[in-house]
Amino acid sequence: MTRSFDSSNVADPAVSAEVAAALAHARELWERERAALVQQRDMLAALLERETRFRAAADTQAVFMFRAVRNDERRIVDFELVDVSAGAVVLAGITREAAIGQRLSELSSAAMTSGLFDRYVRVAETGIALDEEYRSTERRTRAAWLWLHIVPLSIIDDTISVTVRDISERKEAERTKNQLIGMVSHELRTPLTVIHGALGLLAARTDRPPQEAKLIDMATRHTSLLIRLLNDLLDVERIESGMALFTSQQLPALPLMHHAVELVHRLADEAGITLHLERNDTSRNATVWADPDRVTQVLVNLLNNAVKFSPAGSTVTTGIGGNDATDDDFTLFWVRDEGRGIPADRLDHVFNRFVQVDNSDAKDKHGAGLGLAICRAIVRQHGGRIWVESKVGRGSTFYFTLPRTQLTAPPRAIAVTAE
Repeated sequence: MTRSFDSSNVADPAVSAEVAAALAHARELWERERAALVQQRDMLAALLERETRFRAAADTQAVFMFRAVRNDERRIVDFELVDVSAGAVVLAGITREAAIGQRLSELSSAAMTSGLFDRYVRVAETGIALDEEYRSTERRTRAAWLWLHIVPLSIIDDTISVTVRDISERKEAERTKNQLIGMVSHELRTPLTVIHGALGLLAARTDRPPQEAKLIDMATRHTSLLIRLLNDLLDVERIESGMALFTSQQLPALPLMHHAVELVHRLADEAGITLHLERNDTSRNATVWADPDRVTQVLVNLLNNAVKFSPAGSTVTTGIGGNDATDDDFTLFWVRDEGRGIPADRLDHVFNRFVQVDNSDAKDKHGAGLGLAICRAIVRQHGGRIWVESKVGRGSTFYFTLPRTQLTAPPRAIAVTAE
């Protein structure tokens, strides 16, 4: 039987006060520990619930977890599969028991030669997530086209997670649509070129009434816009189908940027925009493995957009290095403007075909929404990536990377999507 302590039985009042204080302190500590235990219990219950939901979601998705395999020089030479979801088993057409422990080179030899292995390595070593569209050639895989979301899990033990989604139906629909666009564009370009030439001959006469001359000039300008639109459509079609010729070589990066700035300088002067090219040790020493004409095309497109969407009196700044300079295998280019910015819900769509930040841009800025789509196709064909950071009212910065040296595997053409 437990007996409670009665402080009145203590003869010495000082001892009684000390005991009472000790008991009060002990009770306070007990209450504090009890509250902490309750909090830990609630946190554990929440974590268990979250893990249960995550596992349930993972089972419906195709998720692969890989660990990097390094050689004696600490270079990544392969990846070992350490875990796989139920959805991944269905997609890959292989049992979980047979898959666990296999290496990427054993699961998919094509992944080691198509450039996909290089992207796994980049994610594992830089800790930067990457999205990738990949054309599968494995017979047991039930999908021809896959979308991969590659995420670093732990740089310490070199683990990455790859979430895979079958996008074969979407790619087939895009292919059919793009073939139709390409065919129509090709059929229209020849008669439009003839019309444009005829209008040029009509415009050469100087004895026409002002109203007639104005109508001919308007027809000439609109025909020029249509020809540029068709040429852009055909350009995208050639790049994404792999038919565009890329002549890559080792190049210093700064002269490419300087040449692009010179090409856009007149447009900037007419708009009252200052063009500024930042030069530093990084830009002077930077090199790329790329097609010089195609890189110039990307830079001119980005600079043109920056000028068009910047207010008079502002500055468009461009440079090399900085944001993504931690990746030693790639050179970073960037173009920054002081324009109106891009809303957050539009950032993921600006590189798609025919997309305008504002519907009025097609008329006011004389654009069809193909310039950024061409930029993305060119950059991806080189094996790089392109993205934008922006805040409404504070301007936008477009970034893209290009390999410093030749990649171990030639990059494939990647389709430009339209949404």
